[in-house]
Amino acid sequence: MFIAIRHLQPFAGASVQVLRLWGTPTADQGDSTFYEIVVDQCKQWVNDNPTFEMDGFENGAGNTVRYSVPVFAFQNAQEVKIN
Repeated sequence: MFIAIRHLQPFAGASVQVLRLWGTPTADQGDSTFYEIVVDQCKQWVNDNPTFEMDGFENGAGNTVRYSVPVFAFQNAQEVKIN
């Protein structure tokens, strides 16, 4: 799964820095069931597989951050909400 986060209207000197990124089975970002993708700016492992930053789009280096995340699902949930 690929996730990109970017400024819609970039401006000079600003960069995207992801502090935390996680998926939940509901729209409630405080759901107690979640997979952490980024914690304290550090990429996490999902289902024993690493999360990767895409070359040229590293966290804090520009107007766009892109991640390649192992596909995951929650039991009894039809979708994943990214927070």
